[in-house]
Amino acid sequence: QRHSEMIIEQLGVTGSGGITTAGCQNEEAESPEQEEKLPDGDVTLFRGVAARANYLGPDRPDMMYASKEVCREMSSPSVGGLEKMMRIGKFLAARPRVVWEFPNQAPQDTIDIYVDANWAGCRRTRKSTSGGCAMLGKHCLKAWSKTQSIIAKSSGESELFGVIKGSSEGLGLITLAKDFGVEIATRVHVDATAAKGMVERRGISRVRHIEVDNLWIQEMEARRMLPIGKVDGGENPADLMTKNVGIELAKKHMKKMGVRFAEGRSDAAAQLHTFEEKDSWSIEQEGTYLRVTKDHKVARSDLYVPGGEDSYPVHSSNFEATRVTNGITSSGKEFEIQDNWRRLGQSRRVLQEAWTGSTTFTVKASARKFVRDKLELTVPGIHGPRAMPQPGVEVAGRMEFNSRAPPPGLARRA
Repeated sequence: QRHSEMIIEQLGVTGSGGITTAGCQNEEAESPEQEEKLPDGDVTLFRGVAARANYLGPDRPDMMYASKEVCREMSSPSVGGLEKMMRIGKFLAARPRVVWEFPNQAPQDTIDIYVDANWAGCRRTRKSTSGGCAMLGKHCLKAWSKTQSIIAKSSGESELFGVIKGSSEGLGLITLAKDFGVEIATRVHVDATAAKGMVERRGISRVRHIEVDNLWIQEMEARRMLPIGKVDGGENPADLMTKNVGIELAKKHMKKMGVRFAEGRSDAAAQLHTFEEKDSWSIEQEGTYLRVTKDHKVARSDLYVPGGEDSYPVHSSNFEATRVTNGITSSGKEFEIQDNWRRLGQSRRVLQEAWTGSTTFTVKASARKFVRDKLELTVPGIHGPRAMPQPGVEVAGRMEFNSRAPPPGLARRA
């Protein structure tokens, strides 16, 4: 879900709704305007979001085909590719979360492989797409959507390549199970009668466009190592990974795979933006005096002693010995302690309760000019370098420094 939110934010489609599919159901050939290449500034954004969508694909079978199509344009992004990506973002904005369910079930001895293909689905290259999923009972082990490298001459041929891809995935899962000491069988389900017939016969028969090295599937089926069965097209969940289908059909296929859309946000999901309380430094200028304050937003039990922090605005050797600590304890008691932070036995005194607040030091008189020059401060009657004011920010006044990640330069506020 976090990656969905990042895609939505990067594309600027927060709040979009009404898109029921991650891609257009009836894709047409791209117009000349859509084939134009993206300017350099948009190419980086396109590739970054495409890579994130590709990473999200295995967890989101409802958008796996759409993300695969977008990633095909990563080498040379076009305007049409950006439009496809924006549609994915709007789809995720309406449905940012899915839940995979793995209910309790009896031990299973067979992995069911559902395969399908979309013949010449790409209107530009006329290449087909193989899609499928592997089911162990009611548990979906994996799903895939892959563009076929060979241009199929018929729908039966493209379906055969889909069967070969699914069979390869099944054999891989069998090998993986054996590594864990589990003996398991596999069964392939296809909705194309032509592909089923090609697998069950011997040789290429009248089909002249199939390479001989693809006929190993016939031997595997004959030895019943990869038996093939028929499934109705409307009941084949692999259809979801080969084309953009309507939302109701997508929900039907997802239900068979044990995947469903969900509202809200998972408690286990990482937050997109988290804000951590951090201590910070600030500097106040009163006439010729400079006071440096450490604001303690993170609770602590001992008094603060300066010593070697990355974002030190002023080195501790330039501080006077007087330290003023103001704070409030965890029980709500306010206190102020003025002491000598250089005195042994007193510098790191531990209080009875944890507290938050601030510790203030005064810059030595001998170091004030050096500090002002370094921080580009000026006071009335004293001439020195003056920083260029930024829009909406006054130069003189209070200055803050993040103690963990200091920004470049010095930010000033009134």
